[in-house]
Amino acid sequence: MKQHKRLSGIERRWFLGNVGIITLLTIACVLAVILSMAAYYDTNLRSGLETKAKTTTDFFSNYISQSYNEYYQSCAKFAQSFDSKDQMELQFVNTNNRIVASSYGVYSGMAGVTSDIREAIETKAIASYTGTNPATGERIMAVSSPLIYTNGEVIGVLRYVTSLRRADRQIMLFSLCAALVGLIVLLVVYVSGRYFVKSILVPVQELTATAKRISAGSYGVQIPRKSDDEIGELTDTINEMSEKISRAEKMQSEFVSSVSHELRT
Repeated sequence: MKQHKRLSGIERRWFLGNVGIITLLTIACVLAVILSMAAYYDTNLRSGLETKAKTTTDFFSNYISQSYNEYYQSCAKFAQSFDSKDQMELQFVNTNNRIVASSYGVYSGMAGVTSDIREAIETKAIASYTGTNPATGERIMAVSSPLIYTNGEVIGVLRYVTSLRRADRQIMLFSLCAALVGLIVLLVVYVSGRYFVKSILVPVQELTATAKRISAGSYGVQIPRKSDDEIGELTDTINEMSEKISRAEKMQSEFVSSVSHELRT
């Protein structure tokens, strides 16, 4: 029973000191890779939308000097000719958060009130938003670029809105792949480590069993040496001890037998 507890203790120390630490490091690495990839997707997508918004705003600045009706017609025409409708929506939003033109159709309605619209109007700079669409509950990324009139007044924003469903799916697939790789690494570490521990525990168990036999009186018992490492040296030491005890026991028996014979005669 004591032997079993000692072996279990060795295995437990190995698990906590080796597998446990490697597991924590692997989880940390997998999380770091996943977060880095998510940040990479987010940064690239936002950068692309901001560049596209700035380019479109610079192009559309030629129409700012028109009357409001002419400006509205220009917005509607530009939105209708937008060629990336399957990837994102182009909106023209006035300062009252009403959509005056959209690549999804010309209509007048309330835009999803997100922070990018108000921030772009107030700061007169490009602003972005990543989160939930208040109208649909879908995860989106939106970039708003202010439309500044000739007198410096902001008359609305040009806004790009794209769904994050595809990006989230790609990140999820990448996360599953990273988790699978981490799991494979842990499995290899566990199997190889357990094999290594067993390669030590089994010889130690054999040595312990032989030492018990010697202590019980089986003097002279020899253990086959199976390795040239510290376990092999310990095997030689126990074999030598067993042989010396056997010789001492034999000498003692011969001495007692001799003394008894002398006493009888």
